[in-house]
Amino acid sequence: WLNLNTGDDVVVSSGSLSYTGLMASSDNSINFDGIGIDPRKLFTPVTAGEVFTSFIFKITSQTLITDLTDGGYFVSLSESDASQDIRLWVKPNPDAASTTYSIGFGVETSNPPFTTATYNIGDNVFVVMLYNVTNGTVSLWVNPDSASFGGTAPVATLTATDATIAQSINRFIIRQDSEGETPFIQMDELRIGTTWASVTPADSAGLNESNIAGFSMYPNPTHNSISIFTTANGTKNVQIFDLVGKQVVNEMVSGNSLNLNLKSGIYVVKVEEAGKVATQKLVIE
Repeated sequence: WLNLNTGDDVVVSSGSLSYTGLMASSDNSINFDGIGIDPRKLFTPVTAGEVFTSFIFKITSQTLITDLTDGGYFVSLSESDASQDIRLWVKPNPDAASTTYSIGFGVETSNPPFTTATYNIGDNVFVVMLYNVTNGTVSLWVNPDSASFGGTAPVATLTATDATIAQSINRFIIRQDSEGETPFIQMDELRIGTTWASVTPADSAGLNESNIAGFSMYPNPTHNSISIFTTANGTKNVQIFDLVGKQVVNEMVSGNSLNLNLKSGIYVVKVEEAGKVATQKLVIE
């Protein structure tokens, strides 16, 4: 991380944030507010296709906010420190004395589109942001359904198009705008990747859930194959993800058996059949 500007530091604090269905958090988080240093994280430039970032944040106080029009943006993805190609905003709704706020997102430098829904002070909020360097599409997901984690993106909460497409995206910036625009924020679990699955790794604990009638999968643990059974015994889409959310298998299975060539470790198997979904932890020995 490299610091820009001057003023209050972003502070590393003990404790972490969590979101149901997301890989469990650990270690520390960060806290910031008001005006101060803006840390940035550089990564390998993405010059085509999609860039995703995800994180959990919690607003702990907004009583000092005076800008009720658009509040302030507190993170961005961009190709330079000056461009700030997409930004995430928060503003009190309806006022700073309230316990709710709205979330804004877009390419605008002020007055971006805001969510119609409001969110509560003190709640953990999980967001995913997307910038498509090929076509300029930008999207935001707020508290997405955990059933999509480690898989494919659901319908976005907000979507727009950047008329002036960035040549590349290569940095994530945390912004402390001003005392009247940036509330007290705790933030955790930052991920940056080029797929939805890479920034939404599913929690492997408690994932043995199913709404497919008669679903079963064995042997588990296994070495090189699994058998999947359901009451309907229909064609199934089988996706397998490692614990960082990378998809390692994606096959249509018309029978019951699936041969595997995976390294030893813990994986998450997602099975879809006729619109129904089952997930189960898989151990490869």
